[in-house]
Amino acid sequence: MKEHNFSLKPENLPMHELNGLKVRVSKSKDANKKSLQGRILWETKKTFEIETRKGVKKTAKRECEFEFEVQGKRVRIEGRLLEARPEDRIKIFAKKMRMV
Repeated sequence: MKEHNFSLKPENLPMHELNGLKVRVSKSKDANKKSLQGRILWETKKTFEIETRKGVKKTAKRECEFEFEVQGKRVRIEGRLLEARPEDRIKIFAKKMRMV
């Protein structure tokens, strides 16, 4: 069986729990959410709660594109690709890795 490194990297970011990561909304259908930035406090299946300088803001994943910085690289991900519970995304990733 092949050994895998599951550490947080730009290419496997969607499969990790995102709580605690710095994030910026790069695109949004809601003009009030554009350029929203801060740290993800809580992630649910469909939303992020982001701690900003102006308090905690809640945003739907589906209506935004998010930008994360991982290992010095900026990673943009459409929110619809993150629309799952964190533990389910981890399970999906683990199943894919077992097949490789």
